Amino acid sequence: MKLFYLPKYLSFGTSRRRRVPLCPVHRGTCSSQNTFCIVDAKAVEKLLVCLENENPEVVEAALSAISTLLDDKVDVDKSVSMLSEVNAVQHVLNAVKEHRQEGLQQKSFWVLEKFSNKGGDESSSYISNDRVLPAILVGAFHHGAGNTKQMAEKILRHLNKMPNLYT
Repeated sequence: MKLFYLPKYLSFGTSRRRRVPLCPVHRGTCSSQNTFCIVDAKAVEKLLVCLENENPEVVEAALSAISTLLDDKVDVDKSVSMLSEVNAVQHVLNAVKEHRQEGLQQKSFWVLEKFSNKGGDESSSYISNDRVLPAILVGAFHHGAGNTKQMAEKILRHLNKMPNLYT
């Protein structure tokens, strides 16, 4: 986490500059108490461990929390970088292989799509070199509900593994 100095006029009457940690993801001052920032609360690694849980509801809830770090209201590039450092893609790939529930797949695909678009070579390599993922994506493309089907299609197109439907 980067530390920045407050300008003197914001230092609340002290003559020394105070260091205020700024959240790299939310581009501001976060706290686990006031804004419930999972980065500030150091909960990201714990959420990734939850992706290994046998209970699909626990996994889906963890994916929902992780997804907040990748939505349009945050610095997605910094989020992807931070999540890459803790091997989030591998955890999400493992979760999508283990659980086939529609909602969980939809959230997993959404995270994987963000990583395939913004994650750089290493993340794309993890996703494209996974041997099981294309079969899961094709299954979701053929049998999934609307959003899940669309996300599966986007990832398959990104991986250049979209099945030929006209053969």
